[in-house]
Amino acid sequence: MKSFAPALLLAVVLSFESMSADVLTDHLAANGRPPADYVLSKFDDHRIVILGESHLGRRDTDLVRSLVPELRRRGIALAVEWLSFESQARLDRLLAEPEWNAVVATAILRDADWPYIEYREILKAVWEANRTPIAMPLLRVLAIGLPSDFRERKLDYDATMAQRVRDYSTDGTKRVLVYCGMHHAFTRYLQVEHRDAVRATEFMDRFGNIIWRRYAQDVFLIALHKPHWCGPGADPAEASCPPFSGAIDCAGSAIGHPVGFDVIGSPIAEMRFPESSYYAFGHPHLRFVDYTDGYIWSSAVDDLPQVALIPLDEWKPGTISTSGAVRKWEQRAMSLAHPLERPSMKLLRSWRNSCPTVIPQGSVPQIPDAADFASSPRSH
Repeated sequence: MKSFAPALLLAVVLSFESMSADVLTDHLAANGRPPADYVLSKFDDHRIVILGESHLGRRDTDLVRSLVPELRRRGIALAVEWLSFESQARLDRLLAEPEWNAVVATAILRDADWPYIEYREILKAVWEANRTPIAMPLLRVLAIGLPSDFRERKLDYDATMAQRVRDYSTDGTKRVLVYCGMHHAFTRYLQVEHRDAVRATEFMDRFGNIIWRRYAQDVFLIALHKPHWCGPGADPAEASCPPFSGAIDCAGSAIGHPVGFDVIGSPIAEMRFPESSYYAFGHPHLRFVDYTDGYIWSSAVDDLPQVALIPLDEWKPGTISTSGAVRKWEQRAMSLAHPLERPSMKLLRSWRNSCPTVIPQGSVPQIPDAADFASSPRSH
């Protein structure tokens, strides 16, 4: 912390717009760690680590899948939003079976209406880890999400998620990696529920808010890199922009590889969100540290490939090939394969223009394979 003091003092009085790009780049270079290594290091002094994703990003699912073997070796449970809590018994049986059963795994995903191959592959990775003959209990996956009809049943989404984690963590020793959507993950940040033209009139109580109030500094939130809604009113249908007007992408690209880094207690904690950001509405002078404790930059914001759909004949066997359902499935698959073709995504490439040296399209390094995450030596 002593080495941060001069830069931190400078950051306190500077907004993002006037902060030198070198401050962020230098912080990542000096303090960044390989993403898997970074996530695991947070269990040295926290019981609950939350990974907040945008949903459907293949870099994110690759990271979580790569963490699975080490989670088992360390006795850390994996809690996931994308499985219904009502499927817990079937999930436990699936992960303990001697043979992998993709049909049952797909049925469990169907309960939460989550038809994506890469999320199913995370379950398979857990099953494989549980076949490893080591003197540790089987890796537990906690299904903390809700069934697809939760609205009709008037179930509180975030409160139910939080209760599942609290029920597991009753003895004060169990550690959990929670993998959920970023908007559920917020701990100190309060997301706007209702607004009028100029101000927030009500805030939400998210999963992370509830867990933070219960476990306080035993919780550490890591935000995974994603686009931010922006523009007038920050309507998600309007536009998505690079976070901090491209500052994180500029710094990450200068480093040249995926990196996890602390926000809390660092010289970048006081970086201010642009007023155009969705997150800044209702939060004057919102800081990076208000949003998250840590961050993982996986690749440029316009180079974040999406997951793929489970084939429809696996998801819903017997679907007539000429039906409208097939056409909708194909359109959905195409949208996932080409996310930048959506009109709301046209601003994502603008981050290169914000860098001290403009970085041309296609020159940003790719994220390593999942195996490269797990092979990174752990530093202390």
